[in-house]
Amino acid sequence: MDGHLSFHHGLSFPFWKSIGNPSLYLRTLVLTLVLVPWIVFVGVPFIDTLMKKMQRKNE
Repeated sequence: MDGHLSFHHGLSFPFWKSIGNPSLYLRTLVLTLVLVPWIVFVGVPFIDTLMKKMQRKNE
C-alpha cells in the first residue's frame, strides 16, 4: 500500500481501467452523467407511483 486510495480500487467499473486513473472532476462528471438520468427518469417516477398506491390504500 502506498498510502493513497484509488477510486477504482473499491468500485469495479470496467471503463476506469481503460482510462487509467481519472481525475476527481472526470469521475464526478461520469457518475453525474450516469446517475442523474436514472434518478430523474426511473427513481422519481417509481417513488411517485409508490406514494400514489400508499395514498389510495389509506383512503
